[in-house]
Amino acid sequence: MVTEPVRQQLVGGAEVLLGLVLVAEELWCNQPEADSDQAAGTMSEMILHMLGLSPDEARDLARRPLPAAA
Repeated sequence: MVTEPVRQQLVGGAEVLLGLVLVAEELWCNQPEADSDQAAGTMSEMILHMLGLSPDEARDLARRPLPAAA
């Protein structure tokens, strides 16, 4: 069973992630000339930092190229 404080943290985390997705959608819809790769990297960095990585670790991980598909 999930305790109330843990449930609140999970809900809060989900709300933040949803907010970031809405910000990205807003950017891509209203500013199509914006650099989508840069915006995706910045969003990824923010999410990773929110999930507990240090700012430097989040930046490094978000800027790495994606692995090749298998």
